Amino acid sequence: MEKNKTDNEKKRKKAGVLIVGLLLLVVFIIFAGVWNIEKKLDTRQGIRFFDERGEKLNILSNSNRSPAPIPKRISTIVDIDVDFDKELIQSIYPESETFSKIKRMLAKVYLNSFYNENEIESFYFQKMYIHNGLVGVDAAADYYFDKQLSDLELLEWLYILGVQALYADEGTIPDKNIEMKMAQLVEVLMCKKLITENDADIAISELPGFLDSLQDNKNAFLHSYLELAVNEAKEQLDISEHELAMNNIRLYINIDVNVQKALYDEFSNPQNFPPDQYDENKIEGSMVIMDHVEGAVKAVAGSRNPLESLTNRAEIQRRPASAFKPLAVYAPSLEHGWELGDLLEDKPLKLGTFTPKNYDFKYRSEVTMEDAIVLSHNVPAVWLLTKIGLNKGMESLKKFGLFAFNGREDYRIALGLHERGATPLQMAIAYSAFANKGQAVYGSTIYKMIDSNGEEIYKKASPEKKQIYSEKTANDIKMALTKVVEEGTGQSAEIKNALVYGKTGTTGHDGWFVGGVDPFTVAVWIGTENEKSGEEQEVSGGTYPASLFKRVMEKVIE
Repeated sequence: MEKNKTDNEKKRKKAGVLIVGLLLLVVFIIFAGVWNIEKKLDTRQGIRFFDERGEKLNILSNSNRSPAPIPKRISTIVDIDVDFDKELIQSIYPESETFSKIKRMLAKVYLNSFYNENEIESFYFQKMYIHNGLVGVDAAADYYFDKQLSDLELLEWLYILGVQALYADEGTIPDKNIEMKMAQLVEVLMCKKLITENDADIAISELPGFLDSLQDNKNAFLHSYLELAVNEAKEQLDISEHELAMNNIRLYINIDVNVQKALYDEFSNPQNFPPDQYDENKIEGSMVIMDHVEGAVKAVAGSRNPLESLTNRAEIQRRPASAFKPLAVYAPSLEHGWELGDLLEDKPLKLGTFTPKNYDFKYRSEVTMEDAIVLSHNVPAVWLLTKIGLNKGMESLKKFGLFAFNGREDYRIALGLHERGATPLQMAIAYSAFANKGQAVYGSTIYKMIDSNGEEIYKKASPEKKQIYSEKTANDIKMALTKVVEEGTGQSAEIKNALVYGKTGTTGHDGWFVGGVDPFTVAVWIGTENEKSGEEQEVSGGTYPASLFKRVMEKVIE
């Protein structure tokens, strides 16, 4: 009896110790969770960028940024669609974080217990993800306008909120019309009587000039490249852009700042582009410069004014026109036994509903393959593809693993008129095969990534390469492309005392020059914003695109 009593006493003591232990563990977990929440709220987040020499790109100049009260009219706009505490919690604890659901529950209880609505709202604006690695409206004020938050004017506020809204859905390419978005926000302010109708009219009238002025922003020349690098980081790590920023990932990028600046300066010069014929379908441009020896993308122009356009056209597919001929027809034909000196038919040709025409609407009976390349005759290219077979051309293109096809391709692909098109980055990579003994070099914007703990989580040890053509085929095509510049359609790209090669391409909406001068492979695109519009404005690849190539690359190789 006494023994049972003693045993029960021991069990009660053990149970008591266990309960106390569990309570202490719960208290520890709660305190650790609270500490983690406060740390998340206090920590500055965002992607850091370092150049090819490992030096930090100082895109944010106000290192001592301090949060400022959010103007009532601004918080009112955001409050329409946002549950501040929910969005804040989701921002600091992304889905991918361990035990994110438990952490979110604890954070919700803690925030609503110890902070009022205004404080939570302030935290939300500090943690709001904007774009391109920017976290917080204070960081955006610094990046876009080189200002403290308290110094922002109305249009600057609306620009930041507009950018955030347009990039909020990372899974799609939104219609990034920032002018329209800002106009909508002005309308909201007026409807809520936060500004007068007269103030709204003034703001709308000032929008075009305000957006034009962004071309002079201190970070505008870097913007397109950083965007491309962030996209590559997302793909390599398989996480969202938001998560990259919230985890303070450091990106070491292959950018050559001097080349990037030279490129941007030329893109900022309106004389390098044809005048707009239509207000609603303006002329845009993009250019990619890749070092095919290093396998490094050195500079990118995504548009003429990247902070106004918000569409990085280095990654937008457009019809490459005749610049596709060497890839779809001529290199594959050389691989299957044809020679540059072989004669090709240049006679009327009809393939179903497709009737190719030469640019001058003339026929020459027959021309050599080399002449067809140099003078960009269309009919001989299509005729040659019928001889080697559409399947052979497609097989060769698919080797790159670059281009998207929909299965409906026909002989129009000989002229680069297929539906899916190609991006400037893809074209630069594809043409690297002609300069690199038949090996395509898959240029990268990033050479390593480091996490917030200083651990290297990604490193590009060597350039990715793939053998596409034989060395002889690559050399023969490069030789023919050199003649394109010396005596053919690409003469405007010629640079004194430099061996330039390339191919032009032209549609009613697109003008291309793709080629290079060693060790650089380059793709230039100039065309209308909307290729589906009936408002065509032909930009011959041998005019503005070739001339722009020359102006930029003269600076790069000097």
